[in-house]
Amino acid sequence: MDIKEFAEKYIKAWQEALLNGKFSSLEALIDPASVYHAPGSDLSREAYKQHIVDMRKYAQIIKVDWEYLTGEGNLFAVDFRGCFKFTGEMPGFPTITGKEMTSHYLCLLHVKNGKVIESWTNGSITVVD
Repeated sequence: MDIKEFAEKYIKAWQEALLNGKFSSLEALIDPASVYHAPGSDLSREAYKQHIVDMRKYAQIIKVDWEYLTGEGNLFAVDFRGCFKFTGEMPGFPTITGKEMTSHYLCLLHVKNGKVIESWTNGSITVVD
């Protein structure tokens, strides 16, 4: 499988986890020892999964878009855009219950032996009044 095919499989599995709460396909693509680097924190695979669980629990998902940008060798980049309305206070986020939030992130993922072993993300969150 080439890197673009892997990226598309990863995007599909991530959406299945967020939108439907089914994590098996995503977990199969992420190494158990992987690290997810985000501004201000490094998360294990389990902590990253919990972040997705929290998004499902504390936010109404309005729209989620992923776009494959590029890939070469064992690295690929994707663009993530989402729109959510918070229905509760999500751990690690400012109190924005009842407000809509948009997010835009650039993500770079490193794959080894058919699994994501490390990822980096940077972007922004905007609260819509």
